[in-house]
Amino acid sequence: MPFRPLISFIYNNNSLYGPFEAFGMGNLWEGFEFELSMENSFHENFLRKRSGSAGCAFACFDFYSRCQPLKITMEPGKIITELYRAWARGEIFDKLEIYWIRSGESDGKEEIYLTQSLYPAKIVSIRFLMPDVKDRDCENLGHMLKLELIYRFTEITFLPGYHHFRLDWNNLLTVGKFNSDQDSFNEFDLSFEKIPTISKEERLARISIHSLGWEHLDEDKRCDSEISQGDRIRLLADVEGVSDGEKIRFELYYRTPDGQTIEFASKSGIIIDGTGTAEWIADTSDILEKEYSIHFEPVVRSKYGGRCEIPLKRPYKGVIVPWFIDCHMHIQSTMCAPEPLISGMPFLKKLRSVPKLPGFIGTPGLIFNKSTTEELGKLSLEKSSEILNDRKLTGLGDPEKRRRLMLVMPMDMDFGHYRGYSGIKIIENTEKGLIIYKSINTSGVECALTEFKKWEQYFMQLAATQKIFMNSGGEIVPFFHYDPRRWNSERWNPVRKIGHWKDPFSFLVQTGNISDLQETIRISRVNGDYLNLAFFCGIGFKMYTALGYKPDDYDKLPGLSSFYGECVKHRIPILCHGSRGGMLTHDWLHYCKKDLRHFNQNTYDNDDIPPSMKNAKDY
Repeated sequence: MPFRPLISFIYNNNSLYGPFEAFGMGNLWEGFEFELSMENSFHENFLRKRSGSAGCAFACFDFYSRCQPLKITMEPGKIITELYRAWARGEIFDKLEIYWIRSGESDGKEEIYLTQSLYPAKIVSIRFLMPDVKDRDCENLGHMLKLELIYRFTEITFLPGYHHFRLDWNNLLTVGKFNSDQDSFNEFDLSFEKIPTISKEERLARISIHSLGWEHLDEDKRCDSEISQGDRIRLLADVEGVSDGEKIRFELYYRTPDGQTIEFASKSGIIIDGTGTAEWIADTSDILEKEYSIHFEPVVRSKYGGRCEIPLKRPYKGVIVPWFIDCHMHIQSTMCAPEPLISGMPFLKKLRSVPKLPGFIGTPGLIFNKSTTEELGKLSLEKSSEILNDRKLTGLGDPEKRRRLMLVMPMDMDFGHYRGYSGIKIIENTEKGLIIYKSINTSGVECALTEFKKWEQYFMQLAATQKIFMNSGGEIVPFFHYDPRRWNSERWNPVRKIGHWKDPFSFLVQTGNISDLQETIRISRVNGDYLNLAFFCGIGFKMYTALGYKPDDYDKLPGLSSFYGECVKHRIPILCHGSRGGMLTHDWLHYCKKDLRHFNQNTYDNDDIPPSMKNAKDY
């Protein structure tokens, strides 16, 4: 796999924050995608060899470069606010340094072999991207940030001391050769001997108008994405190929429902630092009334630069009943994970020991503290109610008419190891006492009673989840976690809570019996025993194969095929965790060694190890 380039942003002589350190440098970012292209054209060449030079030829010519903006895709972080501010204000970066890395030819060690410097640089576009999680290089990434920057100079150095040259974005070429013997760089600013005549058409062809946009000038409307009658608006467009101080014109059009486009206003401005701007006080009363849409087109020297839509804030009509839906959330306590499972996840192990925190809720929705599942369920209702009842969200209708639905995914982690195929839990209450299995390579060891009492077993989690469902009035709706190793027996065992592949269907709304639910409620009210569930309010099955089984492991789990058939018969949805991230079985390496098609001890690539297992004891 090639090394990703490392990037440093220099602003006001300081490096902006970056999460990486390498080669004695800090504040670096990884570039996941990188594109820098230049197309050169020449009107006339003048080749001249300098007398006495050691075979070094220099070119002097009129050079026209069609430089495309630099495109970088990277992960967002603390730097994102700085980037947006620089983009919104048109601020200039001192320099961008891009370092390219390779394995050394002699010793194989990583080294920087090429450095690109772009200066001064300016952001012209920022976009969020969602990577393809099917790509193994991207499956553990979240949202990505794509930047486009324009710049004046490109300076490239091949290290160590091979060659160095600099290109000007505008009509100037500076060429030089690095003399490694003298440790010096000879640079020549070559003047033009002949300037060819340039036609009007060619001059217009050099003008590039891009990155159109607009913004509110009133502070209280800065974040509004629509405009209303009387709003003060700044129209923007980046322009290349012209000098500062040149005029720019923004033509405003409205478009009728039948597709007719008519100009209704024109605003003039000037170009400063490569950006043309003009101010406009919006007059949209007639447009709004007639259901027209509007856009503007920038014009420089009679060259048009495309169009930019301006959304209009229209009068509210009709009734809005918005639904807030979280289709994948967790409320289970961190104590639902037996201790060996978090051996490869030190951050979770550390946070599980922290007292109750003012945590966060969302997807995945875990609050990393000692709260129970029932407490987390109540807290999820409270936090979502704050948004549901927020009257400041005027665009979402009346709070009294808003609705919510949260789909909870319980986690059955009791059998999350290789012995789970034999129906053995990670922590077992045996005749010899409490036993915990920490590795496939070791026998079970004694489990402390205090550790066992902390453990919130799966059916305890289900009971708490069902209680939250009933108290929420149906606003929290759970799935039922199906681990086929729990349901690989011939019949239901109420003590060990294991059974036949078909038993879990009695816990679903589609296939269960309502009388079983009534009996469950009656028992829990009489003696508080929430573990004797005869019915669960699940609407589908959640599967988590990363805990140690394959979805098509029909040899070891013969009931799987029938299970899938029953789901198809009753149209029951199955949601399966599919990426390498998240919670993994602590016997993960053992599984890899068993599957020799995908594992070779001598050639196993460290990149194939899931991130959460990097610190596992097996490594």
